[in-house]
Amino acid sequence: MLRSPIVLSASLVTLHLYNCLELCSASISCPNLETLNLTYCVSLVKLSLQCPKLASLLCAGCKQLSDSVVLGVLAACPALNNFDLKACTHLQPTTLVAAEQITKARVGQAPAAR
Repeated sequence: MLRSPIVLSASLVTLHLYNCLELCSASISCPNLETLNLTYCVSLVKLSLQCPKLASLLCAGCKQLSDSVVLGVLAACPALNNFDLKACTHLQPTTLVAAEQITKARVGQAPAAR
């Protein structure tokens, strides 16, 4: 059962951990990762990312995510321009608004150098 993976990869571009119901924390350090799908990881409470090229993070249904985790991800992932937080019931409305504003502002920016 996948509960607290540590993922380190220089070549990984896409990672799907969709519907890992027991996943409670993840530490991901992948400099070329562009897409991460954590949709319906309903037990996820801790997320540490070192993914400078991450553009799309799907977390819909991650009901245990906290405001501090979301704000930390936004700060750690400068290329993030698509952050799906639908049905993340622990998040305050101000965090959802901030996430939307930050990611929308990044949409028009040039992508990170490859």
